Amino acid sequence: MGIDQIINVAKLIERDIQDLKANLITKDELTKSKEQLKGNFILGMESTFSRMLDIGRSELLLGRILTPEEVLKKIDRVAMEDIKRIISRIFDKSKYNIAYVGNISGHEMIDKELKEIFFI
Repeated sequence: MGIDQIINVAKLIERDIQDLKANLITKDELTKSKEQLKGNFILGMESTFSRMLDIGRSELLLGRILTPEEVLKKIDRVAMEDIKRIISRIFDKSKYNIAYVGNISGHEMIDKELKEIFFI
């Protein structure tokens, strides 16, 4: 991959991040996502392994086991403000790290360009 490709991809990623932060998702996308998540959760409960994995995860992360009804209610309670808060937390520039790997010459130039794209 050449320098121009790396820089172009970085610009596209940053543009998508800014678009997501500015426009979030639509209410329709949120509704569809919640319904899909609930459907996947319910289907996953049919598998003993999946259910036991969910119980173990709940116990480890929360210190208690959530009932299926509690999980579904939590999914239903997700609001656009929650999405906005999480997007802001995930795409906080002070927490960005960038790595590129390969036999690439001109890494000083790439570093400079990436700093300008993501951090300035």
